[in-house]
Amino acid sequence: MKIAVTGTPGSNKALIALSLSYITKTPFMQNRTMYEWFQLYDITGTGEKTAWKNMFLIAASSFIERTETETRHDRFISKGAVFSELVYMQSVDGMEENPGVRRERENIVQGLEHVCMSYAVKQYDAIIHLYNGKDTQANELYIRLYGKYGMPYRQYQANNIAGTLMQALADLNLKAMYSIERGIYQAEKTLLIRKL
Repeated sequence: MKIAVTGTPGSNKALIALSLSYITKTPFMQNRTMYEWFQLYDITGTGEKTAWKNMFLIAASSFIERTETETRHDRFISKGAVFSELVYMQSVDGMEENPGVRRERENIVQGLEHVCMSYAVKQYDAIIHLYNGKDTQANELYIRLYGKYGMPYRQYQANNIAGTLMQALADLNLKAMYSIERGIYQAEKTLLIRKL
């Protein structure tokens, strides 16, 4: 299966996606982080208009990077998939006060949405959506996207890692090659090494 793991900030997407990857022996896909994109493009804190353009640059670049990586595999678990940057762009879209500029941005984001979601509908077999009770606006944007494009998703409480993994394995009928505890341990170890 091709599985997308999505969710609001701080919902343990990386830990759950990587644990599931270890448990099922399925390749793990992850794009650069926002911090890595900012470093790559040498983006620093600038005015709001420049920041919006930079975010669009990151969203478009991230989409290209993801599709190039994911289309090379017949099965994977993707952290964030193509939804993360799109939802972020939609959440900052309405902050512009100038109506003309806001309309122009809305049109750009709608184009990005069409491209991302056309890919997502064809690519992902399942969506594991994590919610930690925070950032309800972002969560509503995810749910709206899935509903608008008829994409089936399963929402899980992100705070119970082992319970979420157990439920996701059962719901998606995935075969566990390792125990949940071992998968979490390996994922935590990997994420810790990456931070160092």
